[in-house]
Amino acid sequence: MSNLSFKGDLRTGGTGIKTQLSLIHFIEDNVHIIYSPALDLTGYGNNEVEAKDSFQVVLGEFMTYGLNKKCLFEELKKLGWKVRGSKKKPKVESPDISDMMKVNADLGEVINKKDYTKYHQEVLIPAY
Repeated sequence: MSNLSFKGDLRTGGTGIKTQLSLIHFIEDNVHIIYSPALDLTGYGNNEVEAKDSFQVVLGEFMTYGLNKKCLFEELKKLGWKVRGSKKKPKVESPDISDMMKVNADLGEVINKKDYTKYHQEVLIPAY
C-alpha cells in the first residue's frame, strides 16, 4: 500500500486555516477513488497516484471557486462544518464521520461494505 502524500496549501492574500481532512481510498469497478466525506469531493484514476492527483485538482477548483465567489465558508457550513470566529480569524472544524454517515448514504455504503483505507491529511483552507 502506498503512502498518500497530499498537500492542500492554496494561499491567497490572507492567511489560512490549518485543519485535518479525512480522505478515503477505495476501488470500485477497477477505478481508484479518493473521497473526502467532509467536502463531498472525489478524485479518481487508474491507480492511487492518479486518483490523488485528480483529487488535488478537484480540491483546488473547489477552494478557488469558493474564494472567488466569497462563499467558501458558507459552502463549508452547508457541508456540516462548524465555522466560528471572525472573517479575519475564522476557525473551522470538519464534521464527524458518524454525523456525515447519517446524511450521506453513499458514505455509509463505502464504510460498511467496501475495503477502504482512511488517511488524515492536514490542509490549509485559505482565508479571504
